[in-house]
Amino acid sequence: MLDFNDYGPVPRADEMSQWLEQSHLLTLSLLDDLTPEMLALTQRATVNLPLWEFGHVGWFSELWIHRHGDTKNISILPGSDELYDSSNVEHATRWNLQLPDRQQTRNFLLNVFEKTQALLKSDLDVKTAYFIQLAIYHQDMHNEAFAYTRQSVGYALPLHVKERFDQKKNEAEALNQSLTSTEDLHFAANSLNMGAHRGEGFFFDNEKWSHRVELAAFSISPQMVKNQDILNFVVSTNNVLVPAYWTLIDDVWYERKFDQWLTLDPAAIAVHVSYDLASAYCEWANRRLPTEAEWFCLRSSPAFEAGFVTHSFVWEWTATEFASFEGFSTDPYRDYSAPWMDGFHQVLRGASWMTPDRLKRPGYRNFYMRNRSDIFCGFRTCAK
Repeated sequence: MLDFNDYGPVPRADEMSQWLEQSHLLTLSLLDDLTPEMLALTQRATVNLPLWEFGHVGWFSELWIHRHGDTKNISILPGSDELYDSSNVEHATRWNLQLPDRQQTRNFLLNVFEKTQALLKSDLDVKTAYFIQLAIYHQDMHNEAFAYTRQSVGYALPLHVKERFDQKKNEAEALNQSLTSTEDLHFAANSLNMGAHRGEGFFFDNEKWSHRVELAAFSISPQMVKNQDILNFVVSTNNVLVPAYWTLIDDVWYERKFDQWLTLDPAAIAVHVSYDLASAYCEWANRRLPTEAEWFCLRSSPAFEAGFVTHSFVWEWTATEFASFEGFSTDPYRDYSAPWMDGFHQVLRGASWMTPDRLKRPGYRNFYMRNRSDIFCGFRTCAK
């Protein structure tokens, strides 16, 4: 049986209240500026219908915090389980549902938010605190998904989110450029602990449990791969593989950033690069992607600790297939990890510009299918 004390210590209630408000207000800002035409997306395989996804965020929080994970407990929105349960409502089906309109969806989000804020003013047990954190982090992840959906379909960002993007981009690229040496960092053969420890705060089920990993000596670039690197590969291979949001017009390369086509910046960190393209680049450059453990070793080194937390711009692909650690078991939200340990998903580490600091834990494991480039993803390389 799950011991919720394993996921402590619990953050202060006022801190969780602040996190919840931040995430909620960001969600509303990403909903409110969408015109009816923007809400009515045509069906796409890699994104959700916006009104469905916003409603799903409210449904998830209500289910796990206020309905105790049991759909037999009544929702404040009649029929919400038949609409928003991502485990049972197939992706293609979501586009054909009779969904609540924008105002009804917004009211649902607001009502769940207010109920949770009221709960945070009472004495919380560790179980309730666990589910409040789960719901906040789930909403954070969907806020990031709302942002990369806008990239995927070419929508502008709300002004304050665009300002955040520009700030994080500038910080990350300044850090990348400050690493003037192009020489690899060398790590001697060593062993390290990777995975979650009981009693060190919240973690997701795919992080269970801490285990010892033996690493051979390896050499890894301190710099992220830049657009110029990808451009050299693209040109030398006759444009066979090109990043998803690049185009060549009259011998000039352009890159789309949300709703704008901009001249490609060669010095910028390469973003929206799929694992498949990253692997092909590595093969061409006689390099390789780091394993998850190698990335974790780099992340944990003193020289990189602060930079990763404050200046992360893109998730980083690793050479590691998404799979369980020894001792893995599902947590109450059973479909968070287990369905995706299917041989088709790859581990990404780090964080993106849209990831809040509370999720930038060294142990956090992200995962996506290898052909995805709509997410905020890039990579660094190791010597073969």
